[in-house]
Amino acid sequence: MRIPTGIELKIDPSDRVLLLYSRGAEVIAAIAAKLTKGLLVCVGEDDAVRAGRRECRDLENVMFVHGSADEIPWQDHFFDKIIAPAATAEITRVLAPNGRIVE
Repeated sequence: MRIPTGIELKIDPSDRVLLLYSRGAEVIAAIAAKLTKGLLVCVGEDDAVRAGRRECRDLENVMFVHGSADEIPWQDHFFDKIIAPAATAEITRVLAPNGRIVE
């Protein structure tokens, strides 16, 4: 799957994916459709989280949570793929061994 940055993102159906910036409901739905056994967690500021929850309320494998790239409210080494504007120590903390960061 090609995300709007032009980067090819290979998603396995059981991946746990973290999205750290809003890309709109169409992109979120496209990623979620690939995750038939996985999960997409979208982390953002209040307005983005509220809008995402409204626009994607029918997507069962998508969660929207409040947070930022500097403070990700999740357990260590959970995510297989992270889509983020830049890598930080916090992103590295939640990335699984052999996981992948897509900027």
